[in-house]
Amino acid sequence: MDITITKNIKQPLLSRHAIEAVVTYSGATPRREEFVRDIGAKIKVAPELVVVQKIAVQFGETKAIVSAVAYDSQEKMTAILPKVKKKEAKDAQKPAEGAS
Repeated sequence: MDITITKNIKQPLLSRHAIEAVVTYSGATPRREEFVRDIGAKIKVAPELVVVQKIAVQFGETKAIVSAVAYDSQEKMTAILPKVKKKEAKDAQKPAEGAS
């Protein structure tokens, strides 16, 4: 996987960098976790601080445009990002409630 950073904009009020990259790969489109790991390695940031916002792939091409943000610290990241409830947790609770 070859990553070329096209934009790296510092956003000091949000304590993060907005990143846009062109990723060239072979085979199937890589998983989001692979994009996070490789972009973090490319910009020298821990993968836990990188959030991929969008992956744009055109049909039949082995190139993707990835939009991501890299936060300065874990505390800033948790303060800024909204809390996301996972669907699996909701689905696991529904059958248990209906069975009793």
